[in-house]
Amino acid sequence: MIDLFRKHQPLLLVDPIEQEVKASLYNDDYDSMLVFQQFLSLLTDKEQQWLRLKFAGLKQYEIAKLLNCSVSTLKNYQKRIQQKHLKFYT
Repeated sequence: MIDLFRKHQPLLLVDPIEQEVKASLYNDDYDSMLVFQQFLSLLTDKEQQWLRLKFAGLKQYEIAKLLNCSVSTLKNYQKRIQQKHLKFYT
């Protein structure tokens, strides 16, 4: 999953939107930032939270504990994000 995003965006460790704004200031990659923000707008709040925590390097069981849900729910988030990613970037 993360490999899909690495193809389009650098690894995001904090807030993806904030990180993208900072990166665009230094890399003049404003268009890329806007595209990524558009993609993020397709995600639900829980999906965005999962993505931020996953990019931060947390394991599924750690994320499940933080988001107060099961690992299978997280797998559903991941599947939906993958589908939205594929639909958006192709």
